[in-house]
Amino acid sequence: MTTRPPDPLNRSKSRAVLIGVGGYDDPEFPPVPAALNSLEAMRRVLTDPGLCGWPAERVTVLGDPRNAGRVARTLRELAREAREVLLLYYVGHGKLTVHGQLCLAVTDSVADAPDYTGIAYSWLAQALRESPARAKITILDCCFSGQAIEALAAGSSGGLADLTHVAGAYTLTATTRNQPAHVPPLVDQHGTLTSFTSHLLGLLREGIPDGPAYLTFADLFPHLRSRLAAAGLPLPRQRGTDTADRYPFARNLAVPASGSSAGGATHRATPPDLSPPSDRPAPLRRLVNRRAVLAAA
Repeated sequence: MTTRPPDPLNRSKSRAVLIGVGGYDDPEFPPVPAALNSLEAMRRVLTDPGLCGWPAERVTVLGDPRNAGRVARTLRELAREAREVLLLYYVGHGKLTVHGQLCLAVTDSVADAPDYTGIAYSWLAQALRESPARAKITILDCCFSGQAIEALAAGSSGGLADLTHVAGAYTLTATTRNQPAHVPPLVDQHGTLTSFTSHLLGLLREGIPDGPAYLTFADLFPHLRSRLAAAGLPLPRQRGTDTADRYPFARNLAVPASGSSAGGATHRATPPDLSPPSDRPAPLRRLVNRRAVLAAA
């Protein structure tokens, strides 16, 4: 009797928190409908059983949330539940404080007071530090997201440097500390994703020819960087501790699956549909402002 090897993508003890903000009360923050499209596309990819394989109940989606403190508290609670992988994805507006610290905007954030009304990245660092997860992955698709990398590398005292002492932390950002993230023109955003998320999910959907059966961020990053550079888009940044960048993230759709049918044909996972939803997203868990989602779509 042959024992089946463990599934590298078993996420039954993991938690993913996906945050997307497309509509804002403060007119200083332009609307980003593509952020909500990207949020839903990321959810589809993560929960696709042939790609990333996350159980739907292990993925919490927050679309156009309000009250940054409540969002941070929810993240901390979910982070404490994760035992294998903790994944945080944010798409929306990033804003720097007067001290150069990164804050992530929510729907009711105020542009000239991001440290009081946005999600301070130091709060996220604390949630990561407290989590027992073996791998703690953060993906930031927002302006100035590279500030997270800069602070980690510089060892500054803004709370971000503490992540260097968190075992298994990996951060991927859409841009550098002083660059805006790229999105299509507002008039074209209804049916599109943000540029960074579009290329990341496109890479996952296509896979890497001659690559391993399971893709890690160590595999993905050089290809993602090349794709963005070829498109003339801002270049991503990454930083990790231990071997978090080598944690299996997705099946490689560019190589045959290991199993085959009786007739010898190999089974391939079907690439997920990454097109934006025509109506509202699937039911969102916790703190979802459904009216704001519909208004921004």
